[in-house]
Amino acid sequence: ISNPTNENQGLLFSTVAMIIPCIAGFSLIFDLIIPLLMPHGETIGKKIFSLGIVSKSGYKLNKIYYLPRWLIYIGFEYILGICTFGGCFLISYTMFLFMKNRRCMHDLLSNSVVIDMKESIYFDSPLEEKKYEQLKAYVGWYWHVSPDMNWGITTRYVWQKRHNYWKDKSEI
Repeated sequence: ISNPTNENQGLLFSTVAMIIPCIAGFSLIFDLIIPLLMPHGETIGKKIFSLGIVSKSGYKLNKIYYLPRWLIYIGFEYILGICTFGGCFLISYTMFLFMKNRRCMHDLLSNSVVIDMKESIYFDSPLEEKKYEQLKAYVGWYWHVSPDMNWGITTRYVWQKRHNYWKDKSEI
């Protein structure tokens, strides 16, 4: 007669051994590969809610930094979360809820910030920001036609590299 405790431990080990690769594969696809393919590093949920990821300094996050960000996310949220029975996950998202800058642990450790793409102006580099400030100071107020065909005055601009001209933010 075999010992039921040993059978249960073997069953638990085999279950965990099957679940961890499934979770890692799921996370690899949805938390690393999809953000690498998106222009602003968004996951599917971030894309739905028009959110994006930028560096803490406010510039577009280079694609090279998505792998360390993902490794920190996996290491802290998943692996330490399993070891602490969800404690790390709870700490990270409690920080998100109650801290003023609303950043999770993986955002703090990877120096990234999640922003609202509709309401934020961000740049690829400090040089682009300097060009923006120079043009903004030079042009000042100007007339534009908003999408609903009403005339108005604005000073809000967003640099559109693909079109190579300045565009009013309300037209995006």
